[in-house]
Amino acid sequence: MSTGRAQIKYSDMQLKELLPMRELQGPAGQKISLEVPKINNYVYFMTTALQTVAQQQPVFQAETLQVFELRYLSIAESERMIAASKQVTQNSRRCFQVRLDKMIVPVVNQDNQPWFYRTLVAGTYHVYQGIRQLRDTKLYRLGGNQWVRASDVALINHSWQADQSIFAKTLQKINQKVCVQVPQGLAVTLWDIDKQTATAYQLPQQRVLAGEILDIDQQVQLNGELFNHIVNGHWIKQRRVVQL
Repeated sequence: MSTGRAQIKYSDMQLKELLPMRELQGPAGQKISLEVPKINNYVYFMTTALQTVAQQQPVFQAETLQVFELRYLSIAESERMIAASKQVTQNSRRCFQVRLDKMIVPVVNQDNQPWFYRTLVAGTYHVYQGIRQLRDTKLYRLGGNQWVRASDVALINHSWQADQSIFAKTLQKINQKVCVQVPQGLAVTLWDIDKQTATAYQLPQQRVLAGEILDIDQQVQLNGELFNHIVNGHWIKQRRVVQL
């Protein structure tokens, strides 16, 4: 069976070697395990592929040497990066801080699959543009098809009170029975609402069918869109139903 080789280097941002290089060997097609060791007085920053075949998850290539470099920030460099990111996001109403107890926080795609070379530095602040719910996993969108898991971050909303007042100001208690009004055979995706940030996000796995009768007990307006709350359930857009 053909085999491949991989060299793993560990350096700081000035390319100073922090640990001895590791060399791995394995059968072609087997995943390369790039473990990130903890190094005193340093914080993991990123992995770069110095010599490799482009791929999301690296695997051994037949008769090929691949070289990877794991780079680390000094504590001082990490603190400067955290301070700079906090300043940049201080006026944002939608931001989070990467948890400090996480050594590696992967950036994932919309299906919660990690992008191999993309990670976030512990403690840094970032603006998010949207929310996605995948069954039991919530994701925050960084931009494009780049997301981060909610379990890896803590929301730092500098205007939570303002956002909560937006939600509370337009929230009304109602008692209605409505019918889902879309063409027969189609379904309507339901929504959830984060009250702290007054943000609505879709629940792709939660749907109701055309013609279903729903009991509504609350209504709220967010960004010009009316949402109806289904009793003991989620939210549905007002324009998708008709009152009975």
